[in-house]
Amino acid sequence: MRARSIISSPSRLALGALLLMATMQSLPACSLYHPLSSIFPGEELEEDNPGLLLLALLGITPTLSVTEDLQLRLRPDLESVGLADGRIATLANTGALGGIALQTTTALRPAYSASEPGLGGRPAMLFEGDPNTAATGNLLSYPGLGIQRMTFATVFYSSPGAATTRLVYEHDTSVLAGDGMYLNTHDNDSVAFRRGAPGALATTQTSRDVSANWANDGVARVVVHVYDGSHASHRLFLNGAEPTYGVTTFTIDVDALLTADLYLGGRVGDSLYLSGAIGEVLFYNRALRAAEREAVECYFSQYYSIAIAHGC
Repeated sequence: MRARSIISSPSRLALGALLLMATMQSLPACSLYHPLSSIFPGEELEEDNPGLLLLALLGITPTLSVTEDLQLRLRPDLESVGLADGRIATLANTGALGGIALQTTTALRPAYSASEPGLGGRPAMLFEGDPNTAATGNLLSYPGLGIQRMTFATVFYSSPGAATTRLVYEHDTSVLAGDGMYLNTHDNDSVAFRRGAPGALATTQTSRDVSANWANDGVARVVVHVYDGSHASHRLFLNGAEPTYGVTTFTIDVDALLTADLYLGGRVGDSLYLSGAIGEVLFYNRALRAAEREAVECYFSQYYSIAIAHGC
């Protein structure tokens, strides 16, 4: 006679899941792109991937835990996205400020990808700028965003090409404004926080430089940009680690509120268009603490299948 198990079927399933998780946690931190996944850089997510299938079966979906002071959250699968012929006309902000990001000009609307291979198979906004000139492309804007101190976090990739300087996002009042801030895929002020006179080249600013063409390789990255009122507090984190900065041209402490439009994928009325994709954008109206920043990076790492430098 077979002995009956004293553990119920649901309990056995739960125990099995716990044992598997414990096994995965014994591996080196962030050696996998996604918890329980065997996806490595350069590979696409396959439907028969056992780790991702197990995640789905267990109902495990990475969620953003840091929501205090989250003013802006743009992710095309979270809330209503207004599509016209497969392109994004409007995108709801699920952060505290509400409202929508939009593009009224049909030719400038980014495309919608329901499953972007370069971002872990997640939905994304596709910005189809010319990678060799950055002279044409797409823009999405969120109007009237006030920024003084901040944490901006995003996940994106920029395709290879001859054009080096491309903007992932910019907060600015005009084409040649000396105010605002931006994230640039090259080393000529990779990130800048500016409060100069509008209409002129900015000198009243703080900036940080990464290496030349640091992002123009088609590889997805988790990027967190922090500013807390001084040059010393102006920091950039790439996949969970702060890079070695190049020679910094601008080191001025600037600390003033600016209300302007936020642009994703380029600069309004100019060029510098992104060729690539953005999965998500977060804006907090303060500098996150280190533990909070790492929690945001872990969320991005787990949701978009991108390896980061620290454990989660």
